[in-house]
Amino acid sequence: MNQYNSTVDLSNDSTLIKTNLILSFLIFLTMSPYIIWENQTLILRFIHLVSNCIIVYIIIKYYDFNINNKAFAVFFFAISVYTMLAGTEVHDLSYFPILTILFITLRPAEQLRIFNYIVTILTMVYILGLASYLLRLVGLNKQIGVAIAPNLWKEPYAVFFGHAEEGSLNVYRFSSIFDEAGVVGTINGLVLSAIGFSKLNVRSIVLLIAGLISFSLAFYIILFMNLLFYFNFKKVLIAFLLLFGVFFFFRDKFDDLIVSRLVIENGTISGDNRSSQDFDQYFKILVDNGGNDLIYGKGKLTSDAEEAFEGASSYKMFIVRYGIVGAILVVVFYALFVFTNFNSRRGWFLFLIFLISAYQRPDLLVLFNIVFFIGGIEYLKQNDIEKSLKEKSISV
Repeated sequence: MNQYNSTVDLSNDSTLIKTNLILSFLIFLTMSPYIIWENQTLILRFIHLVSNCIIVYIIIKYYDFNINNKAFAVFFFAISVYTMLAGTEVHDLSYFPILTILFITLRPAEQLRIFNYIVTILTMVYILGLASYLLRLVGLNKQIGVAIAPNLWKEPYAVFFGHAEEGSLNVYRFSSIFDEAGVVGTINGLVLSAIGFSKLNVRSIVLLIAGLISFSLAFYIILFMNLLFYFNFKKVLIAFLLLFGVFFFFRDKFDDLIVSRLVIENGTISGDNRSSQDFDQYFKILVDNGGNDLIYGKGKLTSDAEEAFEGASSYKMFIVRYGIVGAILVVVFYALFVFTNFNSRRGWFLFLIFLISAYQRPDLLVLFNIVFFIGGIEYLKQNDIEKSLKEKSISV
């Protein structure tokens, strides 16, 4: 029997590598690329079933049932139960995030490997998408189909070989195979905050370029914060040259999509498109009234907050759904993971980036964000170990 312990080296086990690769691809599909939109509900159910089986197989075969991160798995389960039961208007017991909980129980080596595989998959998708995007800009890429997003308020998407475009949006915004360019910008910003920027790292360069031409305000803010935190002249120069290239070729679009959105109007950033005047007013009334609605939230599927204000997606919606208590529980979950696994400046910086991303995309409970966060922490930790070993070998 392959008894699990911290000293067992499974890095070259071919079966484990294959199962991790399959699991990584399935988790990537949960990010909702257009290729699954037509039958998304059915496909996602199948993905969760197969992925759960894979992780259970890993736990049985390689861990001998000795699961990891038990406390965090229980904590996340408790948060999930809270989000389903605490709502003052709607209670929904139809879904337990078993896959997310099982992922948390994997050992760090598997979590890091899955993170790296998904980042590599993203890089390959972006390389194909960027080529398709450039051909589209010069008129050499023809539409090959149409895709209808699960969000019914979205217009039909034109599908090209390598990327998709929402009909109402400007072609200059690169959304890859996802439903919004903001998805590309936010995800790339989070991943780059973990793996860093390097001219020798193909993945970081591709993610940087894709993020820049997504014209995502969130990406530009996260990029700026990274350049300040990890100040390095060469890296700043590379980012500046790429940014200059984007500005040079897309100056008018850069002004419209980035610069103009940084203007302060009525005390808020004009580029905040994750809310609306009606929803802001609704949220203000919720805060002013206080009580249980504000403390515990109204529930995950409130009709008045999610149907009447379709498209609203910010930290305000998170509070409407889960209340102040829910928001605190999620923040504590992420903070405790950093504190117990990588209590360092870089670990807390990644924590800060995830919280900032929640301002516009409060999806901190979804599987792929948990994977990116935990995998990112493990990536930073592994880099620290390798750096320490390298320094010791040099000193010897």
